[in-house]
Amino acid sequence: MPDSSHPFSPIAFAHCELPSGQSLRFIEMGAGLPMVFIHGLPGQATDFLPIMRRLNGDFRCIAYDRVGYGGSHRSSSLDDRTVDDNARELIAFLDQLGIDGCVLVGWSFGAHIAFDLAATHPDRVRALILLGGAGPAFDWPTALMDKILFRSGFGTALLKTLRRFGRGVFRSSLEDAYGGKMPNALLQSFHESLFVPGMIETWLHEGRTWDPSTSKASDVEHPMLMLHGDADTRVPIEVAEVLAARTKQAQLETLKDVGHWPFASHPDLVEEKCRAFLSALDHP
Repeated sequence: MPDSSHPFSPIAFAHCELPSGQSLRFIEMGAGLPMVFIHGLPGQATDFLPIMRRLNGDFRCIAYDRVGYGGSHRSSSLDDRTVDDNARELIAFLDQLGIDGCVLVGWSFGAHIAFDLAATHPDRVRALILLGGAGPAFDWPTALMDKILFRSGFGTALLKTLRRFGRGVFRSSLEDAYGGKMPNALLQSFHESLFVPGMIETWLHEGRTWDPSTSKASDVEHPMLMLHGDADTRVPIEVAEVLAARTKQAQLETLKDVGHWPFASHPDLVEEKCRAFLSALDHP
């Protein structure tokens, strides 16, 4: 049944149990070439609804909550929250849904999961679309707040204290860190996620142990569309430019005056770019 309490409602969630026993919550709409959306740090499946609702007329759009986020399984040990572990969980998810070939759409940290899966299971991927993708040249962490959250040891306590004051307390810091005005629904989704048991710990652990320079991006040989806002202060446009220069098959589209969440702030523009890119693929 649709969850009417969610800001993106009405939407019906589904659950998929992996062979590991972990359960992933996901949303699915449309039919055609599968597009699988991978959220970042933090995030959840519903973040992608603005763009999914524009593409589902021609594509099978699927977004899932990664382990530890949203309505998915809580990890029994934070030691298994690496990019490689995320990629293994994603391929198991695709297996359960019977998806052999898909377009991976990775946002921010999600781009590294897309790189990993495309490099290790190239036959399962048709193409990659990166939305504000954090390429291997991403210098992480750089902002003062990131260093406090991910390096000081006080991140968990700080977030649990701030979340009690409502979503508004986060708006200015998120907009400064990500670039541009944050859509209200996305801000509410972020605030709600802070109350999901174990989510803060998972988010901070993944961010604390993540090393973007170890990305498998150089091993990816698939067509790749990079949609990156020039106002993105989270992952600067220079990160995308470096990746595009190193990757022959990468197509970089710079989005003018757009921040780190183009799929939610400018879904019409993202839809246009995605459709143009996907129309050039040799559909089966």
